[in-house]
Amino acid sequence: MKKRNAFTLVELLGIIVVLSILALITIPIISNVISDVRIKALKSSAYGLIESSNLYYAQYGNSSNIRFDINDNKVSSSDTDNLISYKGSIKSGTIILDKKGNVTVCITDGKNSAYKNYNEKKVTTSKGKICSIKENSSIVYLDDEATITQYDNAKLTELIDALTTRVDSLESENETLKTNLNTANEKISSLESENTTLSTTLASKASTSDLNALENSLSAVDTNLQSQITAINSSLPTLFSKGYRNTDVNLNTITDTGWYCFGNGLGTNAAFTNETYLLLVFKDNSTGFIVQIQVGNSKAYMRKSSNNGSTWRSWYQLY
Repeated sequence: MKKRNAFTLVELLGIIVVLSILALITIPIISNVISDVRIKALKSSAYGLIESSNLYYAQYGNSSNIRFDINDNKVSSSDTDNLISYKGSIKSGTIILDKKGNVTVCITDGKNSAYKNYNEKKVTTSKGKICSIKENSSIVYLDDEATITQYDNAKLTELIDALTTRVDSLESENETLKTNLNTANEKISSLESENTTLSTTLASKASTSDLNALENSLSAVDTNLQSQITAINSSLPTLFSKGYRNTDVNLNTITDTGWYCFGNGLGTNAAFTNETYLLLVFKDNSTGFIVQIQVGNSKAYMRKSSNNGSTWRSWYQLY
């Protein structure tokens, strides 16, 4: 039997079939892996551009929106001569940096996209779609369709009507607030006017002549009071049925109803500290009612008891 040096046709066909099956299985998997790697690379590049834009804003700042376009890894701008620098390779893209430092970015490798609108925090990737940012716009579009929700004319009309109604309501509320404010201001003005009138009236009533007259009246009352006190002091010796030394004061020894004078002495009661005073006492033995009056050089005090001196009311200054 002869030795074979090659595959038979059936064997070759079998090998081709097996390789074809393997290719059908592995090629899509490998393609997906490559595509995922490219999308991740796009996303990473987008974050890199955002960081570069933030550094640019911190360094230069800007008073209006600035647009940067990327074509074949080259950056250009018609708004400024200062360009963003970045690492990596980007086929195509656009960056919008507004005057507040917010960044809108859109980059693509020709098949996939990575983008972020100015009011978003995270980068979004889109497989198999191309993003773009139109002139004089800061909104990202995918395959010529806006990423924002699309509304038909009927929906837009409904939203506009609702917005118009809300605006009319706010204007009505604003007018009401203005009316209330005007009313409050009028009340304030009225109160201020009344306050001014009252102040003027009080000032006119409390004129200098009136104050002088009041002062003279008070002076006359004081003079009259002093005269009465002097008269009382001069007649005190004739009012008392008995007299005692200050050191002999003992109310329990008094058995008769009447006035008593406990002669001059150095006192420490009431407000008389190390000052000579005269102690006058009236006692009613039938009711237990007692009145004490201390008369000094410049002032006098009185107190009373309703139970033979067991408890006393507070001292009251007579003058």
